[in-house]
Amino acid sequence: LHAIRHPVLTLQVRRTDKQGEDPFWNLYGGYRHLGTYVQAMEDVAAATGKCFRTVLLMSDAKHAVLAFRRMHHRGEVKICGQVPTLVFSRGVADDREHNIPVFGNALGGRGGVKKSA
Repeated sequence: LHAIRHPVLTLQVRRTDKQGEDPFWNLYGGYRHLGTYVQAMEDVAAATGKCFRTVLLMSDAKHAVLAFRRMHHRGEVKICGQVPTLVFSRGVADDREHNIPVFGNALGGRGGVKKSA
């Protein structure tokens, strides 16, 4: 968290639970390209006059997080011409995505999740 610089923009990329109710999915048979989100971030920066220095990426889909990280690494994610700091959940980006319930992740380290013997 020491890398977070203000102002912060929170970006939520919903995937796995939105297929049936997402109008874009229903019309086009797929999700919005991540570049659409990047353009939306630029639009918000222009509309608010804020050059966001950190993007907090929230997603339920490992593939979306990994793809966005690759775009960021290539310099394709820019706000006001600058590459912002990218913050995301490591629990989603690693191989634990479907192995542990989200609530179990939240309790991890607090003694709330016990391994069975």
